[in-house]
Amino acid sequence: MSLAVLDLKGQVGFEALIAVAILLIIFAFAFSVYINRQIEVSWSETLLDSKIECYKVSSLINRANFNGKNFEERATFNTYKIHINGDLRSIEVSWDHSSTNCMFSTVNVTNATHTRFDIFGDYRIYDDGKNVVFQKI
Repeated sequence: MSLAVLDLKGQVGFEALIAVAILLIIFAFAFSVYINRQIEVSWSETLLDSKIECYKVSSLINRANFNGKNFEERATFNTYKIHINGDLRSIEVSWDHSSTNCMFSTVNVTNATHTRFDIFGDYRIYDDGKNVVFQKI
């Protein structure tokens, strides 16, 4: 009789071990789904922030072009790598291995020497009567 009792205790212990393993697998799956969603949310927030930055630069160029020679504003761009292509009227905002684009209304954008240039840091943006100029401060 004592031998049969030992066999049942082993069976119960094994079943409990399997139950714990199944619970751990379910927990690991739920945790991986949670982490994956957090990564997607983080990426979406970065995409939206970079799009806002792109539209901020586009709006600045359009305001300078619209207001003409009396327009001058200072701005700081420290979050993303921003590339302006005046020939294509486009702005590219990059981070990590991704980027987003937006457009502006005039081809007359320069950094006083080039129509294709990167901006990062503090700038004075003004209209010189012919071009919208991004001048590094």
